[in-house]
Amino acid sequence: AVTCVAGDDWGDQLTDELGRLEADRDELFLMHRRGKRLVDGGGARRVATELQGLLL
Repeated sequence: AVTCVAGDDWGDQLTDELGRLEADRDELFLMHRRGKRLVDGGGARRVATELQGLLL
């Protein structure tokens, strides 16, 4: 038997998920830009330190 999920619930769930993905994408983009700026400024060591801080 196929379980039928109410259309609205499914739509809301999808919208929430898309919102989260978009927020993640924006955050990654900002991190990427900040990293590029640090590298362009000759701060490769600072980038490594910052990345380490994010991963820990």
